[in-house]
Amino acid sequence: MWDNPQWSFPLLWLLGIAGCFLLTLSPAGSRFFAARGIPRKWQPVVILAIALAVRLIPALVLGRGFEYDINAFLRIGYVLFHRQDVYDPALTHGWNVYPPFISYWFAAAYLLAAKLQIPFSLGVKLPFVILDSGIAVLVLTLARAISRDEKRAFVLGAAYAFN
Repeated sequence: MWDNPQWSFPLLWLLGIAGCFLLTLSPAGSRFFAARGIPRKWQPVVILAIALAVRLIPALVLGRGFEYDINAFLRIGYVLFHRQDVYDPALTHGWNVYPPFISYWFAAAYLLAAKLQIPFSLGVKLPFVILDSGIAVLVLTLARAISRDEKRAFVLGAAYAFN
């Protein structure tokens, strides 16, 4: 299994990120981040960069994801983009139809992928990567407001970023 690149990168990536997450929560990790002395105004940028890297690298490297889901998303996006009835089983080939809001995102991702010449699967994943990374910054901001402890707030933001 380790000699197969299809499995080795994801497993090593997960182990590395899990290690960073656990290190962040440990006393040694707290001291490490506190010792860096990252200025307050740069902390959200650092947290955002960590979170984006943790989420975007697998999205780019691992590719499509689950074929069934991505193909269903693509078909739904195609049907909606061409203003057809997404609930018509003949058009979606019997695949699951998702709630309307996310189905419209599939149509937008279909357009985005076509215009930017990026893989459709990346177009589907990108807003979730960005929004989840933003949550890491939100955790930092809320932790600052609640605890008034800058070091602890940064550690909590970093813990979510590595999560």
